[in-house]
Amino acid sequence: MSQEYSPLANFIQSQDISSLNVWTSHMKRTIQTAEALGVPYEQWKALNEIDASYEDLVQRLEPVIMELERQENVLVICHQAVMRCLLAYFLDKSSDDLPYLKCPLHTVLKLTPVAYGCKVESIYLNVEAVNTHREKPENVDITREPEEALDTVPAHY
Repeated sequence: MSQEYSPLANFIQSQDISSLNVWTSHMKRTIQTAEALGVPYEQWKALNEIDASYEDLVQRLEPVIMELERQENVLVICHQAVMRCLLAYFLDKSSDDLPYLKCPLHTVLKLTPVAYGCKVESIYLNVEAVNTHREKPENVDITREPEEALDTVPAHY
């Protein structure tokens, strides 16, 4: 995707951010997205979304989180599970809530530090995509019936 056709590149340019740091995973789509920005970027293996539990992913993201806390103006280009983990940390959400945090596709989630937390702004980039958000089921007990577990799966699955 060339820079002139990238909604993210257009958005980033419109923000006039000084000293922007761009971080990606090693995954192809995140790298392609960063390359469309036309700015230097840094790859973090810890940002890779791989088959792992949220608990494993949170643990793997600890060094990324520690570095994010020391930086300013960081654009993290990542997949939804990784974004949920980062959001859970910065918004002080429980591990029970983590899988159900809203992370819409093709949306910039801008976190700004405020007293006792972060303010979140969602900036939709006007790119058509399916809704992958899953509401938290009423019954999350491990012994529930499979049909009940599927109650909140988005309709496109």
